[in-house]
Amino acid sequence: MARYLYSELASTLTARINTLKEYQRTGIDNVWFGRHADKLDQLISDFMPSGSGFDRGTDIDLAVSHSEKLVFTTSFHHMDENGSYDGWTDHIVTVTPSFNGINLRVSGRNKNDIKEYIADTFHTALTAVFTPYHEIPEDFAKRIKAQGEIHDADVMGLIARRASHEALNLLDLRENRTRKN
Repeated sequence: MARYLYSELASTLTARINTLKEYQRTGIDNVWFGRHADKLDQLISDFMPSGSGFDRGTDIDLAVSHSEKLVFTTSFHHMDENGSYDGWTDHIVTVTPSFNGINLRVSGRNKNDIKEYIADTFHTALTAVFTPYHEIPEDFAKRIKAQGEIHDADVMGLIARRASHEALNLLDLRENRTRKN
C-alpha cells in the first residue's frame, strides 16, 4: 500500500507527541523526541513548498498540529503583471483526513486568487507517494554516478524528493538508449 507524505508527517508528529507524554509521565529524557523533531524538519524542508513564490518556505505549527490535523504556515511573494514583486500574503494551511485522502483549507488574504494555487501546491506535495529514506535502493547512487549525462541538479532534485522510482525509471530509460546506440 502506498504511503503518502501527509501520513508520514502525521505518524512522525504522533511519535513526537507520544515521546513528550512519556517524558512528562516518567521524567526520563528520551533522545527520540529530538529525532522526531529533526525528521519533521527534514520532511518539511525536503518536500513542502519552498521557492517559486513560497520564498519563506513552509513551517508546521507544532502547537496545534496532531495526528488528525496538520497545520502549516507559509507566505506567498506576489508579482505584478510586469514581473516586479508586489508584496506578501501570509497563509495558514490546515489539513485533515477524509475518506478519499485529505481535506485542505487555506486561510489568509486571497490576493490574485492565490489561495487556490496554494491549495493545489500543498495537495500535490502532501499526496505524493513517500519513499522512506531507508528504502531507497542501495545501487541508486552507483547507478547515478555511472550516468555522466545526468546533470547534478537533476539528480539532487530527485534524491531530495526521494523519488527513487522516478529516478530509476530515468536511469533505465537512459541505459536502454545507450545500449541501443
